[in-house]
Amino acid sequence: MYQWGRKDCFPGADGSTIQSDESAITTIPIYGADGITALKEDETGYQKISIKVAEVLNGNTSQIYSIKNPLTFIYNATAPNDWYTDVEIYQNKSLWNSDTKSIYDPCPKNWCISRDATWKDFSFENAIYYTPGEYNPQNGLCYNKYVWYPAIGRRLQVAGTLASSGYGGNYWSYTTGDEYPTYFNFNAALSLIPVGKNPLVGCAFGYAVRCVQE
Repeated sequence: MYQWGRKDCFPGADGSTIQSDESAITTIPIYGADGITALKEDETGYQKISIKVAEVLNGNTSQIYSIKNPLTFIYNATAPNDWYTDVEIYQNKSLWNSDTKSIYDPCPKNWCISRDATWKDFSFENAIYYTPGEYNPQNGLCYNKYVWYPAIGRRLQVAGTLASSGYGGNYWSYTTGDEYPTYFNFNAALSLIPVGKNPLVGCAFGYAVRCVQE
């Protein structure tokens, strides 16, 4: 999962813990360089910090802090709901926002994050949701039998915690609206938003991405 505009990935849910009771869901383990030692959440592994903490902002942005602390999720529950800044005029819409790979785009060489037009024709007629217990695919959306979108859930901008894992999928596009990035959303309640834009969904949320060729 990625906060919009950041290059470094945050761990999602441990699939073996996904069930109807969200309180039981835990973060997938991260291991150290030896491949054996588990890095504990909020200690040596995945961490969460408020943008309001004094050390996070350098001037008006947290860009330097985010680069130095790639495993730290910078949460911000107040407008503009952005990890990068807490002042709207200092938001940076160019961190991704391009048909070609930027230095902050996490996709491999010659690939980049999807634009919002990728999902404009998605509907439940051609993109079917599969629920737990079905014989083949589970917990995700299958588009025209060719493309699979796992119900990975998201990390909330309020405190960087997991939500909706196994129930819904949230995927960033690189496209930004007037103030907020656009996204693709679906869930098991048969709600599907091909191109969403919401003032409550800012860059501080942790969503998945889908890479496409440039």
